[in-house]
Amino acid sequence: MSLWFELKYTLRLLIKNSWHSLLSAVIVALCIAITWTAVSSYYHTQIKPLPFTDAEQWYAIEEFDRVIDADPTHRLDAYTHQLFSSNIDDFEVLGGYAYQPAALTVEGLSERVHRVAVSPELLQATGIFPAIGSGFSSDDRLAGANSVAVISYDLWVNTFAADEQILDRQIVIDGQAHSIVGVLGQNDHLVAAFDVYTPLSLSAVTQPSDTNLQVGTIGKLNPNTSLADVNVAIASLVSSLRSQYPEYYSENYEAWLTPLNEVFRFNVSPGVNAILGFVVITMTALGCISIGNLFTARMLERGQEFALRNALGSSKYRLLRQSLLESFAVCLIGSIVGVGLSYLASFGLAQMGEQIYNSGALGSVPVDLISGTALIEFVFLLFLIVAIWLLSGLIPALKVARKDPSEVLSGSSSGALSSGSARSTTILVSLQIICTCFALIVCAGGIYAVALTRTIDYGFETEDIITASLDFPTANSTHNDKLLYMNELQAEVEALPTVETLAFSSQLPGSMAGGLDYRTEEMPDSNDQFQQIPVVAISPNYLSTLDIELTTGRSFDSNDNDTSLPVALIDTELAQSLWPDETALGKRIQIDPRNTATWVTVVGITSGITPAMSANRPQPIVYLPLAQSSISQLHLLARTNGTPTIVSTQLKQAATNVDRGIPLYRTFTMAEHLDSLEANLLLLRNIFATISLASLIMAITGIYGVVSRSILQRVREIGVRRAMGSSNWKVIRLFLRKTATYLGIGSVVGGGPAILALVALIDGDEGVLTVVPPIYIAVCFGLAMFIALATYLPTRRAISLEPGDALRYE
Repeated sequence: MSLWFELKYTLRLLIKNSWHSLLSAVIVALCIAITWTAVSSYYHTQIKPLPFTDAEQWYAIEEFDRVIDADPTHRLDAYTHQLFSSNIDDFEVLGGYAYQPAALTVEGLSERVHRVAVSPELLQATGIFPAIGSGFSSDDRLAGANSVAVISYDLWVNTFAADEQILDRQIVIDGQAHSIVGVLGQNDHLVAAFDVYTPLSLSAVTQPSDTNLQVGTIGKLNPNTSLADVNVAIASLVSSLRSQYPEYYSENYEAWLTPLNEVFRFNVSPGVNAILGFVVITMTALGCISIGNLFTARMLERGQEFALRNALGSSKYRLLRQSLLESFAVCLIGSIVGVGLSYLASFGLAQMGEQIYNSGALGSVPVDLISGTALIEFVFLLFLIVAIWLLSGLIPALKVARKDPSEVLSGSSSGALSSGSARSTTILVSLQIICTCFALIVCAGGIYAVALTRTIDYGFETEDIITASLDFPTANSTHNDKLLYMNELQAEVEALPTVETLAFSSQLPGSMAGGLDYRTEEMPDSNDQFQQIPVVAISPNYLSTLDIELTTGRSFDSNDNDTSLPVALIDTELAQSLWPDETALGKRIQIDPRNTATWVTVVGITSGITPAMSANRPQPIVYLPLAQSSISQLHLLARTNGTPTIVSTQLKQAATNVDRGIPLYRTFTMAEHLDSLEANLLLLRNIFATISLASLIMAITGIYGVVSRSILQRVREIGVRRAMGSSNWKVIRLFLRKTATYLGIGSVVGGGPAILALVALIDGDEGVLTVVPPIYIAVCFGLAMFIALATYLPTRRAISLEPGDALRYE
């Protein structure tokens, strides 16, 4: 037969068996959509090269002090940056960039933007050239030069309505006028999605200081330069820094080169990578087994057709070709649908990542998961499709082709399954249940862990609270200027009829506050080891606005200013930890003892609050008065009695009335703020729910396909049993007992590793550990119901035949 004839015959078979074809295509689509989305997400967030010219030659200089720092950073103080830049000659270009959120004022209206001051040569060396206008010149960084800026494509479109006359237009950035000289291309950016680029101009710094500008130091190595030699040169400079400035560079201070791609890949925990691996392995296994089950049952059903064609002279090659054509058609349809679903899923993930980034819940840039597809992704996709195709077409066809045609045509293979077929059915169904049981237990535990984390008592009022944020200009803004601005803004906002009270803080409640070193007078006087504690600066009415209880002592008031006794509030958690057998009132704590000698006196103790994603564990915290603290970013908390959207607009207008150069941003209700902090948890919950649903669909269709086909092969046997007096229930029980064996094997072999994986995933959380046994029982019970249904329906159909009809069944 010709290939064209085979194609037409395949099409007729697919249409005739439309239900089987649809189920098979759905399984292929689900498998490819979920698996390819996971692989694509991992590639784009972890290993995708930066869009630079010769990206593999780009490195960052990272520094790390294992005692002071939690993680290495490539942002050096200005002195260290200039020292490395002027003394290391192994780079084609070595420059820096400094990220600073800024207020952009255009025609009297201000908005917060992501601004970066960058060495002019970096943009040219990375191959990033403005699509409109020009970039920076080396003269733009000189003192007295005109202030210029390059803007991103998105800012050009969203703020300037894609004005083609944008060049030389004047904008104000943090109160300073700049002239726009260029607009970047749509997908061009320097290591992050910045809105405004300005030339980095650094004055000569004579010594290191904590107040120096933090500069990201990156560069492109010369060709054939030894990485080891550069690290040796850096180590030599580090050694001189340690000896010359021991107060800034301890013996634990180190610096080295790190590939730039590793520095700027999306920061995810090992647990997330483990989840992605779990998704890929589990969904691939489930998809291949499910589709293999369906097509194995399909090929067994067509056993007599293949035997007859073989007896009439058709070669086994042609039989295999026809089987592969049928499975190829199903895989092709499923793959097209699966790729489409994968792009939709990636788009949703990208949108959620951007939402998390814009909400301020993450400190890194959003990752665009749909910006192109790399060759390695296509290779994996092709490998996955071929694997499913061969498993669904080649292996089942080979199994049927090995049967003796004369035995099949004589009918001796009808009735009870051969031992080989029965063993294959047992293996296929057991593997299906093992993978499904594993996936459902892990996913159910993950969903419960997310639900448990989200149902916490934060310890503060969340109803009728509107939050907003602002950044003070980095230049020409003294501490007194900031306090004056806060007083004026408070008066402006509290005059609104929709606002009852207004408070300020350096950290929004629910967020994990940053930690600072501290010590008490009872601790040993050592400069080597310090514990850390979260520190938040608040205004006097912060506690009352959020309804946080003051259990002992007093709160802050207007008398707690920069000329009065430094004071602090602590929560009961910290008080019990530091002074378990005595009152904490009057005790003293030194905050950041490495850099200051100031001690604060505890004047009050508050009830504890629980940050988001902390599994109901309150976080010890120290509160300081805003008037006695250095602040660059401020958060507003307004208790309101109006519609959130209206109040948000009023708050922004009030801020504009006080100072147009300091716009409010991220105006959310408290509920929206907390949801943004938990957005990654919601993402995990959705992933687990999707995997659970897909696993269940694959399991039901795969098991139903295999079991129903195997039962239909035994219709004659069923007819003989009923003719000899066996009741319907006895026949049904015969098959239910067999599927119970499948369930027993799958629940033990799949359930045991699933419980271990779940325990590792939740990291010993007692709240989740207590429900692991119920989850295991519920999953096994649910699978038992589905498997029983998948067995009962085809068995019921088989026993509905009269014994005489069953004996003549083909």
